[in-house]
Amino acid sequence: MKNRRSLLILLCLLFVVLPLGAQAPDDLRQRFSQAYQKFEAGDYQGVLTLLEPLRKSHPSLPPAILALLGGTYVELGRFKDAQTLLDPVASGAQAGPAILYNAARAALALDQDQKAEGYLKRAIQVAPQSMAARTLGIRYGRQGKVAESYELLRPWVQAHPDDGDARLAAAFCAVELGRLDEAEPLLTGMPEDVPQVRLLRARLLLKRGDPRGTIATLAPLAAAPPKEIDRDLRWVLSEARLQIGEAAGAVALLEGHTGDDAALALLLAQAHQQTGNPEKVLATLKPFVDRMPDPAQAQASERSLHGAIALEYGRALVTGARWAEAVPVLERSTVLDGSNATAWQLYGQALAGAGRREEARNALAKFQELSAAQKKP
Repeated sequence: MKNRRSLLILLCLLFVVLPLGAQAPDDLRQRFSQAYQKFEAGDYQGVLTLLEPLRKSHPSLPPAILALLGGTYVELGRFKDAQTLLDPVASGAQAGPAILYNAARAALALDQDQKAEGYLKRAIQVAPQSMAARTLGIRYGRQGKVAESYELLRPWVQAHPDDGDARLAAAFCAVELGRLDEAEPLLTGMPEDVPQVRLLRARLLLKRGDPRGTIATLAPLAAAPPKEIDRDLRWVLSEARLQIGEAAGAVALLEGHTGDDAALALLLAQAHQQTGNPEKVLATLKPFVDRMPDPAQAQASERSLHGAIALEYGRALVTGARWAEAVPVLERSTVLDGSNATAWQLYGQALAGAGRREEARNALAKFQELSAAQKKP
């Protein structure tokens, strides 16, 4: 949403915090002013014509000129040149935000992620609302570090409300974190014809317990989901339909579209469960159950999803009275998510069906314990 021109203007704002200094010769001041104007106009070759000769005639250039020249190299894709110019200064303790930011951009382009993030963090320490905060915030969001992303993006957006991309990213984080009252103003006024905006509005409604509103919001896109939101639209719309008992609609949305996506496969299985088709539940989830890692090796971020998959698969086995098969699957579910009362209940039923009475009593006692705790105010 934010066009390239606008982003360049935001980038240029970094340079104004780096004055040349009172001791800078007049010729440097004049060249810097001219080069700055050319950079702002997108005339990068013009910037080079003005500033590159200074590298020979003035061995110790002011940081502002180095930042502007380094930023120009980055814009032209000359990342190694930018790094050669900026790294010696950026590695020093006194480097300013513009030097650090453009050194980070060069490092990112050269796949030097650790170095780049180090530069960005230092730039933020010097200038908390610089472009470095925006860049690192967006980057954290792509890495799944939602809380860290939001911490950087929210103040940036408050200071730069016209930055649509950053607003959208911040709104996404707010919804993910359940900070719904903060997500609403971030989305207010954003263009409705942007698919990501409509999707986030739908997710906000779903989180607020309005599945019908979610469905109505996404209805204009449901027939032909835009490619960039195809997966998430199917996920959100299917979740909404399941909540109002329209499982057949969820099946229609998901069948043939889950691929290797475990979360979508789980939703499809839940839809098949709602329509009373346990065999399709098993067929949908079996590939994921077969390659599920040992619970002791499962990553923290995967445990809840894997536990839910094992639960649905085990539920379908219990429905078919396939007790012996259900026991190990449901045991895995209780290990992955020990706070899920339903998993313990089904595990107890499977154990009882398999003739393991004492273990069944223990599992059902755990189910009762968790159920009672959930009922407490």
